[in-house]
Amino acid sequence: METITFTADLERNIRMMQELFRNDDTLIIRRAIGQNGLRCALFFFDGMVNSLAINQSLVRPILRCEQPRLSADILAAAVLQADECRVETDMNKVFAAFLYGDAIVLTDGDARPVLVNTKGFDKRSTAEPENERVLSGPREGFTECFMPNLALIRRRVNDPRLKFRFMRVGSRTNTNVCLCYIAGLCENSLVERLETRLTALDIDSVLDSNYLAERIRDHRWSPFPTLGTT
Repeated sequence: METITFTADLERNIRMMQELFRNDDTLIIRRAIGQNGLRCALFFFDGMVNSLAINQSLVRPILRCEQPRLSADILAAAVLQADECRVETDMNKVFAAFLYGDAIVLTDGDARPVLVNTKGFDKRSTAEPENERVLSGPREGFTECFMPNLALIRRRVNDPRLKFRFMRVGSRTNTNVCLCYIAGLCENSLVERLETRLTALDIDSVLDSNYLAERIRDHRWSPFPTLGTT
């Protein structure tokens, strides 16, 4: 797994994270500046965290902080208001927790990240798919909600190479569509071809996946299946 090494330069760290998770629209970067100039940045994934915990336990204390500069140790011990908050120097542990719903907090002048437990992804009990019953294995299935489905995928595949590209299809319904793939495993030409076909669609509405399937398949009249559904 590719990771990065943080430095004491906050803006450089932000650029490195943007490059590492390039083309992943679920990554959220929140800059926060304290009353006397304390500069911090929060990194987390949309759909994986508790937004209330982010706002009240992380963002608000930083904005109200009166110190112009703090070390990562003081930030974790005296500013952030979270039950599980620690300075972590093992980058493998940092990214493993980060990809599973924890938030990373960096402060200008300190290269060590603060890892905060902010997990808040959907944990509701989902029904087993009627047409894909299994004797053993998970009983989770996708629902009609958009972000919880992506969170289910993110929970299973803890890899920064897992990418989500958002787009909207349908001039009237303006339906959110997400192209999911693992960089390096899926051919770039295939990803680009699919993205081109999806963005080029001229259609009023998209009410289910069949609307897209009929327009992105290569051989529409082939007797053999060219697409799979699950």
